[in-house]
Amino acid sequence: MDFNDRLSDSDVNHSGTLRVINPDLDSEEESIRPYQPLLHSLPTTPDLQPTLLGEPRFEYLPPLQTFPPLMDDDSFIPQEDKKQLEPEPPKLPPHHDPIPSPRPNSVNSLSSSHTLLSKYAKASYSLTNHPDAIKLYRTMALKTKDPMVQLTYAKYLLEIAQLYDHPSSLPRANRRMSYRPSSLDLGRRSSTEHPPQWLEEQGLKQKRLQEEGVRWIKRLANQKVGEAAYLLGSWLDHGLYGFKKSPTKAIKYYELAAKDRVPQAMFAVAQYHEREQDYMTSFQLYEEAASLGLTEAIYRIAMIHLNGEFGSRQNIKVAIQLLTKACEKSTSYPEAPYTLGLLLLNDYPSVKIPNDLIQTDSGVFQAVSYLGQASEMGMPAAQYKLGHIYEQGKYNHPVDLTKAFEYYQMAATNNHPLAMMALSRLYNQGVQVPSEQAESQYDMFEHDTSYWIKTHPRDEEAAFRWCHLAASDHRLPEAYYLLGWYYEVGTGVPRDYKQAYHYYMKASKSNHKQAHDRALLLENLAKYKKTEKNKKESGSCVVM
Repeated sequence: MDFNDRLSDSDVNHSGTLRVINPDLDSEEESIRPYQPLLHSLPTTPDLQPTLLGEPRFEYLPPLQTFPPLMDDDSFIPQEDKKQLEPEPPKLPPHHDPIPSPRPNSVNSLSSSHTLLSKYAKASYSLTNHPDAIKLYRTMALKTKDPMVQLTYAKYLLEIAQLYDHPSSLPRANRRMSYRPSSLDLGRRSSTEHPPQWLEEQGLKQKRLQEEGVRWIKRLANQKVGEAAYLLGSWLDHGLYGFKKSPTKAIKYYELAAKDRVPQAMFAVAQYHEREQDYMTSFQLYEEAASLGLTEAIYRIAMIHLNGEFGSRQNIKVAIQLLTKACEKSTSYPEAPYTLGLLLLNDYPSVKIPNDLIQTDSGVFQAVSYLGQASEMGMPAAQYKLGHIYEQGKYNHPVDLTKAFEYYQMAATNNHPLAMMALSRLYNQGVQVPSEQAESQYDMFEHDTSYWIKTHPRDEEAAFRWCHLAASDHRLPEAYYLLGWYYEVGTGVPRDYKQAYHYYMKASKSNHKQAHDRALLLENLAKYKKTEKNKKESGSCVVM
């Protein structure tokens, strides 16, 4: 029988009932709360206000028939202990840390991944280790005929499936799981090595859980359940979970979810109408999503006012008010605090903040605080900006190279090219350019309040590696220039004039004047050496 076919009463065992128990209730005598979606994870509807959901469990209500044991060989277990050893029905993972942290620099992420696996191994044992368990759970979920309970079950399956991904791509222990497309792309594999047996087993478990979860989401979406329709639309939009990219199909499911007042779906439909230049409809949908508390929608409306989009006049005051509101609500959307931080520093491109809108001292203090908020959410641009502030001693902050190094390291680990260049500079103790241009670098080290240079010896190899990474991965002209200099003087690499000239020429193609000048110097040096060599060879010749 196909899963999506309707089941008759005779197809389902009526011996038990499935319900969701809310662990936040003090006793079972209290009324059962309706299903509520996870905060900052899935979109909500008017009837489903966002709250932090504890770990619900599925509980059988009497009368119950005896199910076949999930483990064959349990005859040695005493009868009174069998119930205790029976695999428990699934529990939803907790969502208590909504702020993403910077990418770890070491192998800690691997140990954290195994911690996650062991944490949920017991809760998901029957689902992942017994071939008939999913069929049993499926029958129980079908029998409830409650779409919200079924949706809870489907989301649980997908969250547990994430825990069985390759350790290198597991969610970090301190990162909130999310149903956004970026966290659901579980099919990426960078390694070409043959996986060990345990990894293959994990992959099979993950696939089984994913297929069941996706099947439920698809079923519920076709029943016009808003949250499920939004999820299916996002998978079609981004080509996830085996679905081919289909923006046309995606928008249909987004519209279904938007009718059910799912704010993320309303935002997606608003973006569609914006691309179609239907600005009136787009703005109305943005406002509706913002009224439901969606940070992305509040931020988008703020940017419309800030830049004077949709044919409107620029209104900086309203933009700042909306950005402030977005910052208060957001724990996972760094664009809002980053943009507001730049505005308060008067460092946002093409926008000048009037003095009457901000107070100089408090505005700067708030700006750095907002940048810190964006940095904590893992935004590389904010991390680099803070590193630059502490390195240069800007905005009434003293030079603090220890803090600068920490922020640069976070940003560089998150693939920010300018942060890579900054790390290269600090590892080389500020010497990144020819000596006649380096006076300002030495002056900066003299004013460092953290005395970083006294506690960190020069590491020329690290300086070269970070510079090479910025050049090879991002083709940054400044990185080409610095790499040429490192080859010319032999910093972190044997001296090689040929390689130095090569990178100077790469930088000069992007109109880098200093690189062009250094390349000319090397050309003249090569010509001079060739001339001197010819003179010596001609002088040593003896005419017979």
